[in-house]
Amino acid sequence: MSRTSQRKFSHFIKSLVIGSLLIGVGCSTIFLGLSIPSHFRSVSPTVLKAAKESPITLNSIASNSIEEGRPALATHLIPLIENEEVQAELLLAIDDLYKDFPYLLWTGGPATFYEPFVQQFKLDRERPQLMPTLLPDSHREWLLGYLEQSPNKRVQLILETGQLSNYQLFLPVYSNAGQPLEAILILVALAEQSQIFNDSFREELNQNVTLALEGDSQALKRLEGTYAGFLTLANRTRFHGFSRIVDKLQSSEDLLFLSSAVQKNEDSLNLFFAASEMVDDPQDLFRYLKSLDEKSWEGLEVAVPLGSSAVNTLIRFDRPLYTAPIAWQKLPPILRWEFETINQFAERLPNMALLLKALLLGIAGSLILTGLFSLLPARPTASGSRRIHHLLQADKIVGGIVTMILLWVLFEPSLLDFKQNEEGSLNLNLAQVLPTDNTNNPESQSSETMIDQVTILILLFFFVTQLMVFIYGLIRINEIRRQPVSASTKLKLLDNEDHLFDLGLYIGLGGTVTSLILIVLNFVDASLMAAYASTLFGIIFVAVLKIGFLRPFRRKVILSENS
Repeated sequence: MSRTSQRKFSHFIKSLVIGSLLIGVGCSTIFLGLSIPSHFRSVSPTVLKAAKESPITLNSIASNSIEEGRPALATHLIPLIENEEVQAELLLAIDDLYKDFPYLLWTGGPATFYEPFVQQFKLDRERPQLMPTLLPDSHREWLLGYLEQSPNKRVQLILETGQLSNYQLFLPVYSNAGQPLEAILILVALAEQSQIFNDSFREELNQNVTLALEGDSQALKRLEGTYAGFLTLANRTRFHGFSRIVDKLQSSEDLLFLSSAVQKNEDSLNLFFAASEMVDDPQDLFRYLKSLDEKSWEGLEVAVPLGSSAVNTLIRFDRPLYTAPIAWQKLPPILRWEFETINQFAERLPNMALLLKALLLGIAGSLILTGLFSLLPARPTASGSRRIHHLLQADKIVGGIVTMILLWVLFEPSLLDFKQNEEGSLNLNLAQVLPTDNTNNPESQSSETMIDQVTILILLFFFVTQLMVFIYGLIRINEIRRQPVSASTKLKLLDNEDHLFDLGLYIGLGGTVTSLILIVLNFVDASLMAAYASTLFGIIFVAVLKIGFLRPFRRKVILSENS
């Protein structure tokens, strides 16, 4: 083997080792970056688990409520406790409490004005909820007689709304099917008599009652929605549990939102009971639930069993729960590198964790590209090729950024879910409390996204494709520059590669035509912007390649030939 061949072979082995090492380090850095559970538009369950030890847990709340003679709260929390032995102990404690104080089966806890009614009648033990208890005629007559003696004028006004006849959802009290409305009026009057309403809710309710009695149809509509919301809760709670919920409502909007969620999923009520006992401010809980709708309940399902610290952390992040890609979930735990220290860092300093994760993914992309470039044949050494060589080095940085973006999008798909924020403009109506078939109602459909996820994925694909074609064109120019041939031959080689330098335009036009066909045939749900962007990227990259690099090089070759 000649000395030149030995040098080439040695250089090849050296490049292979360095390239493989860089690629290996880059892949390890990717795993290290992905092990940081920080995301822009979601919160990882590991971050919730890393929250400081919770002083308030499901077990402690349920145990304390039973000890204080408030079993209604415990009955809603027990289904959420994962330990079956603890569940059995709490249920046994509740049974013992019912044996000593039977009325608690219906009151669920302290109920000054409701307890005399419970002790007056023999009630159904199988259906201790409020509505089944209030519906019998004799029960309503007794409670009405009791409430009519109340000195509270607001109680009397609530009862007077039963005389109104222009309800839309309920039949009037005086009709043959007016029992549900009268039962709800009695319940609302009892709640007012017991002073369990929040001050702001009480004022709103009193205003709607007053205006409805004066003939205001809009006020009556709002009032009827409030009654319908109470009906939803009364079918599922006892008096003390009902009181615990109502105390946390600031407005009828909160009531309608909660009742609508309970209509959709019965488990939502138990989650709300638990979360409302754990949060620092119930209104923060409502804001979180309203901003994310169904995704917020999924977050509570994970956070509530972990305790109050996890629930407050979830609300503080104000993001939906993160779900890792299936491929990542199937990796062995040792490859996912879940460290308690990293999880706590992501929980306490979320912005710093995001920055560190982005930095690691960007460095990983640059390392991998550097390793790939080192595996290429000879590197440019001529002084005239330094500019292209430096540009290729800059492209490694750009490639690292692109790699970071692609990895982040791959592992956090919700990053591209740009839906309009409807928080603060929640339009609640009675259809949300008493569901109807509104599949054909365009107003019931969710708002369209400003720029959908498929569009952004297509844009990224076109951009990366054009960037790769651009880099390949630079490599071809550099190879011709380094050829030990005459200037005229170099010009011919450049002419021969002319179609290659236009490859970006061909790919751009092909991408546009293909995208338009797929959109017309409804194979993809993307905007026209994605289709036309393919051609735009092609024009930009080919223009930069030809005007910025090919034209100066061709001019230099022509001048050198004539010199």
